[in-house]
Amino acid sequence: MAMSFDTGLQLAGVVVAAAGTYYAFRQYRLAHTAQRERGDGGRDGGAVEFFTLKQHPDATGKVVAWCILAVSAVFGLWITKGTESDTQSAIGAVLALAGMLFGARMLDSADDTIGVELNEAGMVVRRHYERPREWRIAWAQVDHVAVVHKYSTERVVVAVLKPNSGFVPGMPQERYSSRDGGYEMCDLREVKPSEEAFLEALRRFSGRDVRT
Repeated sequence: MAMSFDTGLQLAGVVVAAAGTYYAFRQYRLAHTAQRERGDGGRDGGAVEFFTLKQHPDATGKVVAWCILAVSAVFGLWITKGTESDTQSAIGAVLALAGMLFGARMLDSADDTIGVELNEAGMVVRRHYERPREWRIAWAQVDHVAVVHKYSTERVVVAVLKPNSGFVPGMPQERYSSRDGGYEMCDLREVKPSEEAFLEALRRFSGRDVRT
């Protein structure tokens, strides 16, 4: 059976609502990003600089998130048109909205923003969703910093440890790269204010070479 004009308009409205839900959620989260990135940095009054970077996107997570958004939108349209009970319609609308909010959060987490703090003592990395949400390393434990190419397009900032220094207490061990002899601190992608400023700050604060 062909879709009626009114049904088409309602479906379009639900799709717009789903996109608007994601945009509103993202704007809300980004409005709180700057404060969360800074954490307790700079309390000692020393020099400090902050940068934002993006994780390499989780393509599978994005596909699943968009599917959840689409299914929630279609369910919301169906439940409001397919039932005569106001109570069932209200419950269905709440469930559909919850699904869209969950999908929006999942979509945002698949392309998460990372906050990096560089100071005279070391490097601190913070993220919003996955745990652990923060890790740090002192320059005294670092031999040099390297930008390592992974796969065809991904680049990772690695804090290469001094020879025979062992593991760093408090650092997530899953971030240790035996191939590179150090810790993968963050992905190098969409750096703000700029990649050049970030690499220059790494050299300046660490007092060490940044090998690219």
